Amino acid sequence: MEIEILPFVYRAFLAALLISVVCGTLGVFVVLRGIAFVGEGLSHAAFAGVAIALICNLPVTPTTVIFCVIIAYLIRYTSQKSNLREDSSTGIFFSTSMALGLLLLSSVKDKNVDVLGYLFGNVLSVGPSDIAYSSLLVLIILGFVIYFFKEFSLITFDDDYAEISGIPVERLTYLLYALLALTIV
Repeated sequence: MEIEILPFVYRAFLAALLISVVCGTLGVFVVLRGIAFVGEGLSHAAFAGVAIALICNLPVTPTTVIFCVIIAYLIRYTSQKSNLREDSSTGIFFSTSMALGLLLLSSVKDKNVDVLGYLFGNVLSVGPSDIAYSSLLVLIILGFVIYFFKEFSLITFDDDYAEISGIPVERLTYLLYALLALTIV
């Protein structure tokens, strides 16, 4: 018996496979560093990036990536330079970004925007260009993780020792946050 797989199902499976590789790889560092809420905050902050792109007639994915990287950097920066814990900083940017996204999208009357589609997505609507884009991102993200694996491992387990060893802890932490934002978008 031969089973025929429809192209959109094949693309959905391939997209899920690609994303699972990156999420599993970065997820180890995210969980061990205790920054899982940052990932949650960035996923909701992406909504404001989508709203900005739609209002300004910009490409959605690059605009959202840039917005999420900025929010990731702001989360890290505010938690490092103030008395706020990282989860508190994340919560502030999480709620502010969601509110900004809703405010911006509610002000647009002439566009028909599928808000739920942007919030939750649909893996069955993945197109060939999405597969190409995801494949490129997987290569970039895995390349960074492989290249900086020793450093990421060291800053994950012991920031102080990594700092003493001459590893640029803050720059690598910002890189990790950027990779996380890229993965989420």
